[in-house]
Parts: sequence; C-alpha cells; structure tokens
Amino acid sequence: MQTHKFKWKLFDIEYSSVKIWELEGEMRIDSEYYDKYYLDIQNKVIRKNYDYLKNLASNKYQNYKPNWEFFEYIEISWVNTQTWTFQSETLETKNQPLRAKKTVNKNDILISTVRPNRGGVTFINDEKTNIVASTWFCKLSTNKLNPKYLYILFRTNIYRDLLVRNTTATMYPAVSEDDILNFTIPIPSKSFQKKIESLVIESYKQNELAEKLYKEAETLLLTELNLLNYQTKTKKIKFDWNYEIDAKENHSITNYSILKELDRFDAEYWDYSYFEIVEKIKNYRWWFDKLSNLIKISKKKIILDEEKLYNYIELADINKSNWMVENITEILWKELPSRARMKIEKWSVLFSSLEWSIDKVAIIDSELQDLVASTWFFIFKENILNKETLLVLLKIFWQNYIAREALWTIMSAISNTWIERILLPKIDLEIQKIVTERIQKSFESKTKSKKLLEVAKKAVEIYIEEDEKIGLKFIEDNL
Repeated sequence: MQTHKFKWKLFDIEYSSVKIWELEGEMRIDSEYYDKYYLDIQNKVIRKNYDYLKNLASNKYQNYKPNWEFFEYIEISWVNTQTWTFQSETLETKNQPLRAKKTVNKNDILISTVRPNRGGVTFINDEKTNIVASTWFCKLSTNKLNPKYLYILFRTNIYRDLLVRNTTATMYPAVSEDDILNFTIPIPSKSFQKKIESLVIESYKQNELAEKLYKEAETLLLTELNLLNYQTKTKKIKFDWNYEIDAKENHSITNYSILKELDRFDAEYWDYSYFEIVEKIKNYRWWFDKLSNLIKISKKKIILDEEKLYNYIELADINKSNWMVENITEILWKELPSRARMKIEKWSVLFSSLEWSIDKVAIIDSELQDLVASTWFFIFKENILNKETLLVLLKIFWQNYIAREALWTIMSAISNTWIERILLPKIDLEIQKIVTERIQKSFESKTKSKKLLEVAKKAVEIYIEEDEKIGLKFIEDNL
C-alpha cells in the first residue's frame, strides 16, 4: 500500500493505492479503510517489537449455564465498559434468561465491538464470582504481555481509531472478533509494562477510595432521613394451595381534590411507595420545603456570539456512575445543536430532565468559559442546601421519588413547573458539612484516578509514536 499526492490548481489531492493481493488479504474494499492516517499508524506499530493479538490472547469462553433459582450476578455490556463500577443484579433465570453468556474473570480485558468510537474498554480487577459479559473479551495466554498494559493500549486514541477503522458499515456499526484478534500489538520492555501496570493499580485504588467516600456520604444522609435499608411495605398474599408470597403494596387512596390540584391522574404517579418516601421527608426533624425554596434554579440562556467558541456539555458526556463530566466539546456557535442554550457556571449542578437518563447528575468543576448545556438539563445552584448535599439527595431520590414527575410523552421529561414542587428535606447544616467533606474528597480521588489513566494512556501513545524512554519521561514529569 502506498500513498500519493496530486497537486492541482485549486487544491491538493492525497490518495492511497492498494495492490489487488493486499486488498483481498484485508477483505475490505471501502476507501476509508486505506486512509493515510490509518496506514501511518500501522507502519508505526510494525516498526516496534510486535505480535498479533491472536498469538498473545484467547477469546475462548465458558458459557454460563444458569440453574432455575434466583441468581445474583454482575453483567457487563458495551454500555458500561467505560467504568470499573458495575451493579449487581438479581435475576430469576427461569423467567428471564441471561443476555450475557460469557463468564469472565480477573485480568480479562473487555472491548466493546458495538460502536467502538465510544471507547468501550474495561479491565476486570476484582476477585468476584458470577461476572458475565455480553461484549467481546480476551484473556492473555502468554507472559509476554501485561494485561493492564493491554487494557491501556486499547484505551489509547490510536487503538480506538483502529477499532473504528475495522468497523463494518451497517445500521449498528461493529467490529468483528476476528478483526480484533488480527490486531498488531506493540510489545515494549517488561519495565515499561510494569510502570503502566503501577499507574492502573493506583488509579483503581483511588477509584475505590472515591466510591467508599461517596458511600459514606450517602449512608449518612440515608440514616439521617431514616431511609437506610428502606424497603417498600409488603403484604402477604395467600393462594388456595397453601402457598403465599410477599407482594409490594400496590394501591393507594387519594382525594379527588388533591389529584385535581396536582393535575396528575395517571395511576403510576400515586404508587404507594411514593407516599412512603414523602412521609419520610415530611417527618424529617429539621423540616422540609419545596426544591425551589432550598436551591436556586438557573434558567439563564446564552446569547449567541458569532465570534465565540462554546464549550458544550450533552447528556452523553456525563458518567452516571461517578457524577463527573467525562467530555466537554469545543464547538463553533453555528454548529451548536438547537437545544444547546443553557448557560452554565462553575459549581453548578446539572440534572437531566429526561426520564430515561434522570440518573445523570454532575457537579461542574471546569474552569472553562462559555460553558453551555442542552435544555434537557436543569441547572441548580446551592442555597440552603449546598451542592454536595443536593448531589447525593438527587442520586438517592431520582428513581424512588423524583422520576414520577416525568410527563408520559414521546420524550418523557420533567417540566420546569413540576421540578419546583418536589419536596426535599432541609438537611441539618452540620450533616451538610460532613457530606461536603466526603464528596469533595471523593471528587479529588476520582479526579486523581482519571488523571493516572490519562497519563498511562498518553505514555503508551508516546511509546508508539516515538520511543519508550520518552514515554517514561512523560510519566515522571506528570506525576
């Protein structure tokens, strides 16, 4: 394969030429596959000591065969391969078969084959049982490669681009497993791989510390509100054959005048569990109030300036597992989406109004100017409740209480009017101070965890682009 340049009067043309036997070997005839950028990357890799992934790792897996009992498991799919934090789920396999059939273990690397441009790569670091995956994974079959180095390699921009290069042009863009196994993998020295491993291990420890600190803040508030280990009331239902089950209370009685006042006649809105949550809030020892009285709701819109670049945050940029903004896009005013109108300032709290993403909440700590968000966000600022306490309360109540305010429309969302009438507890100031301390320390640990991974990723990119020693120097200068 060769690249050529053709100079014309108005512009230059750059193109690649591929021999037929090379084309057939790759089994690809789409021109983008032979873009000079991709060819340059490939040439840089093969100048290193390298091998094919299929010679270094295996993707052979054991199918999980569930029994016919309740089974607690951790499922990892392409959607959550950007985080180490996975949620355990309890599932009755008799009625709802597992989507994920692959059993994965510690040191396995999982790679999203669906929409790889989103960077779905994760590393199994836990000694946990019952971890299953519905996405592609590999386990190393040689000691030539450190699993944590391979994890960082696939997180680099270089290998994300190579995944995109190998994506098939279908309705659901995906990479085949065979294509991933045929990737060329650069193999640096053991000392370089160990250095990358140490960064990943420290990043994981910082992430665990952050999760622990957040959990302490959440537990403190749940205890304060008498909601720790809260379960909806149940009642015994007996059947004719001397069999009984515990079922959630599923009915409530409400005066018509209250229905009319709140203008909600859908049965789901009056679910019994919501009444219990509201009662807990109303019985809080330091009183309660409407959300609009406890915090400030900003409705400021940006004034478009044709000379400015804006820093845009959308729903997909918020990581719901760690309440952090993962990405901010610098964008010209004329390219801003029509909904990108909400003005954001530092230390604002962003909260999604859409029911399907209402669990996305984040504190903005960016120093960037001209921040703008979608109108699908509520922009909150601290008042009687500080931002850290508000963050935890929103994460506690979003599913159990706040989500019921969403209107059942095509884009089910909470309106500006109805968000204001949500009741929240007026948390004791001393409790708020402790929550703030825990959340700020958690935020620091998460930021450090993220930075360590970024340093490791950049060092591997420098190793591929230039030299291993320069990569190590970069690590030394940035820690």
